[in-house]
Amino acid sequence: MSRKEQFSDLLFEYAVCKRYVNREANKRTESTEKTLLNSMARDLGEAMEYMETGIDPWNYKSEASAPKRRITLIADEHLLSVLKSQQAPIEEELEANTFDEALLNDLLKNLSAREKECYLLIKQSLFSYNATADLLNISVGAVERFVIRATAKIEKNKQNNPFVELKEW
Repeated sequence: MSRKEQFSDLLFEYAVCKRYVNREANKRTESTEKTLLNSMARDLGEAMEYMETGIDPWNYKSEASAPKRRITLIADEHLLSVLKSQQAPIEEELEANTFDEALLNDLLKNLSAREKECYLLIKQSLFSYNATADLLNISVGAVERFVIRATAKIEKNKQNNPFVELKEW
């Protein structure tokens, strides 16, 4: 039994409701009421699409246009310099596919939770050592030691990973 057949009664009710909401939106003159009703109609349409296809409506458009899962990362020059890629201006957008994501996770996998927090706050989010120490409720010296250890572990992981050379990190 297909999804459409499973939800046929509910799809019919949603379609009737959507038609009614659209009709009411067209009758309204006040913009806030019209906006609210149009939003309701759009949500009903997305719910119907989900029931028919089984694909999450918020991801439907991106999955239709691209076969790979993509994430947009905001990278800064400090993080890129640690990974030994070409220097880029702060806030340059990079798209990471699943391979890049897996590679980054592999480089960070041997870090302790505290090392990862300190490293990412300092190198990626550009927090100061003092701000990071305050946020994590530890001393500035501890933050420095965590970042040094994390950097050493990442460098070691980079040497043991042949795919890093392919990415020129």
